[in-house]
Amino acid sequence: MKKHRDREWLQEELVGKRRTLRDIGKECGVSFEAVRASAAKFRIVKPKEWQLIDKDWLQVEYVDKRRSQKDISDELGMSIGAIRIALSRYGVIRVTYTKEEIRVRYNEGQNLRYAENEELRKRKNAATTKWRENNKERYNAYQRDYHREKKVAVES
Repeated sequence: MKKHRDREWLQEELVGKRRTLRDIGKECGVSFEAVRASAAKFRIVKPKEWQLIDKDWLQVEYVDKRRSQKDISDELGMSIGAIRIALSRYGVIRVTYTKEEIRVRYNEGQNLRYAENEELRKRKNAATTKWRENNKERYNAYQRDYHREKKVAVES
């Protein structure tokens, strides 16, 4: 008997291991339609990706720990779309980030890009240096205001 006609094996492959019909068909030497027919015969329904996410866990990670959808999707090995659907279906309220949190998250992403790509880092530094040389007054004013604000924040 071919593997795809064994109910327990097919259930484990489709639901437990989340394999595709095409992948199982290749292993068994049959078409994916044959695998789909067997799954229908046994009434095996492969759950949607988002249905595998625990609601309480998602609430804690997304709202309480304030993790991004991308961060969660990377950990689970799922698409961001699956995370968005789960958030919507479970009624988890989207997080609104403060301006400071948005800035920090953006900078973390940019820093990671520059740390991984030396050529990008060199181009950015060259462009920054060139802008600074061409806009000395604006740059000096910016530096003066920036350090003034930092001094006020430290004194507060």
